[in-house]
Amino acid sequence: MLEGIVVPSKEISWLTERAFASSRREVRVDVTTSVTFHNTFWDGGSKNEYRAVRLADGRSASLETGSSPWTAVSEGVTVDLVPGVAIVERSTFCGKVQPLRVHLHPENAARLLASAGVLDHQEPVPTRDYMVLRQWVELSSSGRKDEWERYPENRPSPEELDSLVARGLLARNKAGAMSVTTAGKNAMRGRK
Repeated sequence: MLEGIVVPSKEISWLTERAFASSRREVRVDVTTSVTFHNTFWDGGSKNEYRAVRLADGRSASLETGSSPWTAVSEGVTVDLVPGVAIVERSTFCGKVQPLRVHLHPENAARLLASAGVLDHQEPVPTRDYMVLRQWVELSSSGRKDEWERYPENRPSPEELDSLVARGLLARNKAGAMSVTTAGKNAMRGRK
Protein backbone atom coordinates (compact mmCIF):
# COMPACT_ATOMS: atom_id res chain seq x y z
CA MET A 1 0.00 0.00 0.00
CA LEU A 2 1.00 3.65 -0.30
CA GLU A 3 2.63 5.20 2.75
CA GLY A 4 3.68 8.71 3.64
CA ILE A 5 1.97 10.68 0.88
CA VAL A 6 2.33 14.36 1.78
CA VAL A 7 -0.81 16.47 1.43
CA PRO A 8 -1.22 20.18 2.19
CA SER A 9 -3.33 20.29 5.35
CA LYS A 10 -5.71 22.89 3.88
CA GLU A 11 -6.74 20.38 1.19
CA ILE A 12 -8.14 17.87 3.68
CA SER A 13 -8.77 20.11 6.69
CA TRP A 14 -12.46 19.18 6.52
CA LEU A 15 -11.35 15.68 7.55
CA THR A 16 -8.51 16.35 10.00
CA GLU A 17 -10.23 19.17 11.90
CA ARG A 18 -13.00 16.75 12.86
CA ALA A 19 -10.40 14.75 14.78
CA PHE A 20 -7.65 17.10 16.00
CA ALA A 21 -6.68 20.75 15.80
CA SER A 22 -3.31 21.18 14.12
CA SER A 23 -1.26 24.12 12.93
CA ARG A 24 1.00 22.00 10.71
CA ARG A 25 1.01 22.84 7.00
CA GLU A 26 1.16 19.24 5.85
CA VAL A 27 -0.54 15.94 6.63
CA ARG A 28 0.83 12.47 5.87
CA VAL A 29 -1.59 9.99 4.30
CA ASP A 30 -1.19 6.21 4.42
CA VAL A 31 -3.36 4.12 2.11
CA THR A 32 -3.89 0.84 3.91
CA THR A 33 -6.48 -1.76 4.85
CA SER A 34 -5.54 -2.00 8.55
CA VAL A 35 -4.12 0.11 11.38
CA THR A 36 -2.22 -1.04 14.47
CA PHE A 37 -2.58 1.16 17.54
CA HIS A 38 0.65 1.72 19.45
CA ASN A 39 2.08 4.09 22.10
CA THR A 40 -1.38 5.05 23.35
CA PHE A 41 0.03 6.23 26.71
CA TRP A 42 2.83 8.68 27.51
CA ASP A 43 6.24 7.03 27.40
CA GLY A 44 9.41 9.16 27.40
CA GLY A 45 7.61 12.21 26.04
CA SER A 46 5.98 10.25 23.20
CA LYS A 47 2.35 9.32 22.65
CA ASN A 48 -0.07 8.54 19.81
CA GLU A 49 -3.77 9.42 19.80
CA TYR A 50 -6.27 8.02 17.32
CA ARG A 51 -9.72 9.13 16.19
CA ALA A 52 -12.01 7.56 13.61
CA VAL A 53 -13.81 9.94 11.24
CA ARG A 54 -16.77 8.89 9.10
CA LEU A 55 -16.23 10.44 5.66
CA ALA A 56 -19.91 10.84 4.81
CA ASP A 57 -20.81 13.25 7.62
CA GLY A 58 -17.55 13.99 9.49
CA ARG A 59 -18.63 12.42 12.78
CA SER A 60 -15.66 11.33 14.87
CA ALA A 61 -15.07 8.88 17.70
CA SER A 62 -12.10 8.56 20.06
CA LEU A 63 -10.20 5.37 20.69
CA GLU A 64 -10.84 3.71 24.05
CA THR A 65 -7.42 3.35 25.66
CA GLY A 66 -8.20 2.25 29.20
CA SER A 67 -7.26 4.00 32.42
CA SER A 68 -3.56 3.09 32.61
CA PRO A 69 -0.79 1.56 30.49
CA TRP A 70 -1.09 -1.82 32.20
CA THR A 71 -4.81 -2.01 31.45
CA ALA A 72 -4.55 -0.66 27.91
CA VAL A 73 -7.33 -2.25 25.90
CA SER A 74 -6.21 -0.99 22.49
CA GLU A 75 -2.39 -1.12 22.70
CA GLY A 76 -1.08 -3.38 19.92
CA VAL A 77 -4.55 -4.04 18.52
CA THR A 78 -4.86 -4.15 14.73
CA VAL A 79 -8.17 -3.09 13.19
CA ASP A 80 -9.33 -3.45 9.61
CA LEU A 81 -10.27 -0.18 7.93
CA VAL A 82 -13.67 -0.17 6.31
CA PRO A 83 -14.55 1.99 3.32
CA GLY A 84 -16.04 5.31 4.38
CA VAL A 85 -14.00 5.64 7.59
CA ALA A 86 -10.57 7.21 8.10
CA ILE A 87 -8.35 6.94 11.17
CA VAL A 88 -6.55 10.18 12.07
CA GLU A 89 -3.42 9.80 14.20
CA ARG A 90 -1.82 12.58 16.24
CA SER A 91 1.72 11.78 17.40
CA THR A 92 3.96 13.49 19.89
CA PHE A 93 7.55 12.30 19.70
CA CYS A 94 9.97 13.35 22.45
CA GLY A 95 7.69 16.27 23.27
CA LYS A 96 7.39 17.55 19.69
CA VAL A 97 4.07 17.39 17.87
CA GLN A 98 4.42 15.60 14.54
CA PRO A 99 2.30 16.13 11.40
CA LEU A 100 -1.07 14.41 11.52
CA ARG A 101 -1.24 11.02 9.81
CA VAL A 102 -4.44 9.92 8.07
CA HIS A 103 -5.01 6.21 7.42
CA LEU A 104 -7.36 5.75 4.45
CA HIS A 105 -8.95 2.67 2.92
CA PRO A 106 -7.91 2.19 -0.75
CA GLU A 107 -11.51 2.67 -1.93
CA ASN A 108 -11.55 6.20 -0.46
CA ALA A 109 -7.97 7.18 -1.25
CA ALA A 110 -8.15 7.82 -4.98
CA ARG A 111 -11.02 10.32 -4.71
CA LEU A 112 -9.56 12.16 -1.70
CA LEU A 113 -6.00 12.33 -3.01
CA ALA A 114 -7.06 13.37 -6.50
CA SER A 115 -9.19 16.18 -5.07
CA ALA A 116 -6.16 17.29 -3.02
CA GLY A 117 -4.05 17.34 -6.20
CA VAL A 118 -1.30 15.00 -5.00
CA LEU A 119 -1.59 12.31 -7.66
CA ASP A 120 -0.15 14.53 -10.40
CA HIS A 121 3.54 13.55 -9.97
CA GLN A 122 3.38 9.78 -9.68
CA GLU A 123 6.06 9.04 -12.30
CA PRO A 124 9.48 8.36 -10.77
CA VAL A 125 11.88 11.28 -10.93
CA PRO A 126 15.24 10.78 -12.65
CA THR A 127 18.17 10.06 -10.35
CA ARG A 128 19.79 13.47 -10.81
CA ASP A 129 16.52 15.30 -10.03
CA TYR A 130 16.08 13.09 -6.97
CA MET A 131 19.58 14.04 -5.76
CA VAL A 132 18.80 17.76 -6.14
CA LEU A 133 15.45 17.47 -4.34
CA ARG A 134 17.08 15.46 -1.57
CA GLN A 135 19.64 18.25 -1.02
CA TRP A 136 16.80 20.71 -0.42
CA VAL A 137 14.95 18.37 1.94
CA GLU A 138 17.87 17.06 4.00
CA LEU A 139 20.33 19.95 4.12
CA SER A 140 20.05 23.49 5.44
CA SER A 141 21.19 26.33 3.17
CA SER A 142 24.61 26.36 4.86
CA GLY A 143 24.76 22.56 4.57
CA ARG A 144 24.11 22.78 0.82
CA LYS A 145 26.85 25.40 0.50
CA ASP A 146 29.32 23.11 2.32
CA GLU A 147 28.25 20.13 0.21
CA TRP A 148 28.77 22.06 -3.02
CA GLU A 149 32.21 23.31 -1.92
CA ARG A 150 33.33 19.76 -1.12
CA TYR A 151 31.64 18.12 -4.08
CA PRO A 152 31.19 20.66 -6.91
CA GLU A 153 29.69 17.98 -9.16
CA ASN A 154 26.64 17.87 -6.82
CA ARG A 155 25.81 21.56 -7.40
CA PRO A 156 22.74 21.76 -9.64
CA SER A 157 22.94 23.96 -12.71
CA PRO A 158 20.53 26.90 -13.08
CA GLU A 159 18.85 24.96 -15.93
CA GLU A 160 18.24 21.96 -13.63
CA LEU A 161 16.71 24.21 -10.98
CA ASP A 162 14.55 26.01 -13.56
CA SER A 163 13.34 22.62 -14.83
CA LEU A 164 12.34 21.50 -11.32
CA VAL A 165 10.56 24.81 -10.70
CA ALA A 166 8.70 24.55 -14.03
CA ARG A 167 7.59 21.00 -13.16
CA GLY A 168 6.32 22.19 -9.75
CA LEU A 169 8.78 20.11 -7.71
CA LEU A 170 10.65 23.16 -6.35
CA ALA A 171 9.25 26.61 -5.56
CA ARG A 172 11.17 29.87 -5.92
CA ASN A 173 10.08 33.01 -4.05
CA LYS A 174 10.59 36.63 -5.14
CA ALA A 175 13.99 36.81 -3.42
CA GLY A 176 15.16 33.69 -5.26
CA ALA A 177 15.08 31.33 -2.25
CA MET A 178 13.95 27.83 -3.12
CA SER A 179 12.05 25.12 -1.27
CA VAL A 180 10.67 21.69 -2.06
CA THR A 181 6.95 21.65 -2.81
CA THR A 182 4.50 19.03 -1.63
CA ALA A 183 4.61 17.54 -5.14
CA GLY A 184 8.41 17.37 -4.87
CA LYS A 185 8.23 15.53 -1.56
CA ASN A 186 5.76 13.06 -3.01
CA ALA A 187 7.92 12.54 -6.10
CA MET A 188 10.80 11.52 -3.80
CA ARG A 189 8.66 8.99 -1.92
CA GLY A 190 9.75 5.39 -2.25
CA ARG A 191 13.31 6.19 -3.37
CA LYS A 192 16.33 5.51 -1.15
